Amino acid sequence: MLLDEKQISGTFPALALRGLVAFPDMLLTLDVGRKKSVKALSFAMDKNVPIYLVTQKDIAVEDPNASHLYEMGCLCRVRQVLKMPDGGAKVLVKGIYRARHLNFTDNGAHYVATIEKCEDKPIRNREVYIESLVRRIKNEFDRYAIAAQNLPEDIVLSVASNNDVAKLCDFIAFNVPAPFDDKQYVLEQLNPVKRLEVVLDILKRELEICEIDAKINEIAKIIEANGASAICVHGRTREQMYEPYANWDYIKAVKKRNMGLSIKQKSVLQIIIMLGYLLTLYLDNPT
Repeated sequence: MLLDEKQISGTFPALALRGLVAFPDMLLTLDVGRKKSVKALSFAMDKNVPIYLVTQKDIAVEDPNASHLYEMGCLCRVRQVLKMPDGGAKVLVKGIYRARHLNFTDNGAHYVATIEKCEDKPIRNREVYIESLVRRIKNEFDRYAIAAQNLPEDIVLSVASNNDVAKLCDFIAFNVPAPFDDKQYVLEQLNPVKRLEVVLDILKRELEICEIDAKINEIAKIIEANGASAICVHGRTREQMYEPYANWDYIKAVKKRNMGLSIKQKSVLQIIIMLGYLLTLYLDNPT
């Protein structure tokens, strides 16, 4: 068992994440319910060793093997464990470094993984180019922060004060509510410049969703004020017309808005989605 977290390879207790991605230097809180995961955490705490966290491709898989996991995860240090009455645990971990598992197996009690550290590739671009990249991503994040409105001030200040391209990208990717597979894609980028380009794309999409969400909020208030009990949303843009594929980003934005409503508001705004020729209650829609 590897004890020195600064070494570049070794075997560690492992835990498969569902819907979450761990990043280096980031504090991650997670709820752990699977017995093997709880035992892996207990082992890490008892032996004072780090634990390897890697994300599942499909959150529905209950007993994952290596084929169900992404190839890259993060070695983490367990900072705090709070045991729950149901046998699960609420855990606080901090990422140490990116790692790729060479194998991921069940030792009978819990999962273990043999890993190797993944180092960032050196940036060979000119310093002035790197500075321009940092400005670009900060400007895009500022636009997103204004649109998101409820972003904690400490996150905004941390982005403003961070000039390290690689760490800045990790911090932003970790803190924006992007899908976990998008965050995983950021984790897998060892070229900091490529990582920045990916994060820029994510920020642009999240900004667009925020703008859609604001429009939905405005329209919903007007409809509610006029006594309507339902909203029918067409899942295509005006440019798409009657194309067979709905605009799923728009539909997901509606769902996100609906999930944020109070119980009283939900009783008024039972949003209905029209998909092609089908009428489906939005809350029952699998998206």
